[in-house]
Amino acid sequence: RFAPPGHGDMFIFDGEALSSSATASNQSSSVQELLLASMRRHNSAVVQLDAARTAILQTAEEAARLFFESSTHAKMPFIMRHNAHGSCEKQTRLGWWRNMDAQDPTMEELCVRACTSQDGTPQPADPLPTPSESRTRSRSDLLQLSACLQQHNESTLACAKRLSDVTNPALHLKLRLADIVLGMLEQVLALPARTLTSARTSGRYDETPHGQASCPSAAGVSSLDASHMKMYRYSSSNGVSEQLAPHADMGLLTMTPLSPEAGLQVLVPDDGDSRAWQWADVEPRGAPGQILLFGGELLGWLTNGEITPLIHRVALPDHAQRYSFPTFVRPPDSHVVLTLAPEETRQVRTLNETDVREGEVALNYTIFREMQRAFLLYKTDVWPVLSARKRK
Repeated sequence: RFAPPGHGDMFIFDGEALSSSATASNQSSSVQELLLASMRRHNSAVVQLDAARTAILQTAEEAARLFFESSTHAKMPFIMRHNAHGSCEKQTRLGWWRNMDAQDPTMEELCVRACTSQDGTPQPADPLPTPSESRTRSRSDLLQLSACLQQHNESTLACAKRLSDVTNPALHLKLRLADIVLGMLEQVLALPARTLTSARTSGRYDETPHGQASCPSAAGVSSLDASHMKMYRYSSSNGVSEQLAPHADMGLLTMTPLSPEAGLQVLVPDDGDSRAWQWADVEPRGAPGQILLFGGELLGWLTNGEITPLIHRVALPDHAQRYSFPTFVRPPDSHVVLTLAPEETRQVRTLNETDVREGEVALNYTIFREMQRAFLLYKTDVWPVLSARKRK
């Protein structure tokens, strides 16, 4: 079921539409059909951004590097104090986490979220600049952010706003791509309208956004999008090569820009033995602006197994460093319920009063995630390889 993502299945995104490099040679297949074929064959698809969108992505990545390389003192106002094991606090628009108890921490992360309106749809991003405007604005924004983080000549709130202004366009860009991909998969799989696209915006959070760079208080803005971008810095030391343990993501889609450094690996069948498995490198990337897109367990459930989650890990050579910027597309943990419609159509929708009996819900997204994590431990045909010898 698993195979390395092939660059022959490259898709191209210009911010408005998704096309395929293979349509010219395969005119009998639509982009939707080619996308589904790639997701079935490789459990993933590679998307190449155009120059303007690549510049937006690179600006956000450079901002994250500036943030990670700044002093701990400069980063402390952003710390997520109540998160569990590095997971993003659900109502913090900007949050930083590092294991302060570790003598030599191997990972730190910056979590970025977008504001939503009362109906759960993300706030629209600013109009997309031209490539020339993007380059000029990027240089200016990054210089001001660097001064803010390193010289402390602005308030913490102003610094947070600058960081949010630089990173949020990349998040909005990837959420736009996610909506297009989910819509295409709905169409090619003949699913009822909005089966997948509404799953991302169903439910809500009750709490008011808090922390640095919180959502504006204008009418209609009530929460943060459950989908979010995590910006990681991995460091390997003391002979530890595996920075992120093998796993399958739990949500709808994961979109991670491919890195110029090796690190991300996916689990694939061994060519010489159909019963054996091996790890395959998907990095370094072929060019800037390439995004690896793959489904999670929730997308697998909604499509009744048509899209299989990708088992992956991060492994680094000793004393190496890697930056990673994945975006996780998913519904909120609360006020959302997974259901089977009368015609056996699977749905994720907002919780209503008829779903509640004696104060409990039969199945919500939180329970679903815990069930899937437990189930993965019993995939005995795959899981033994996960404890195998680490890559040297």
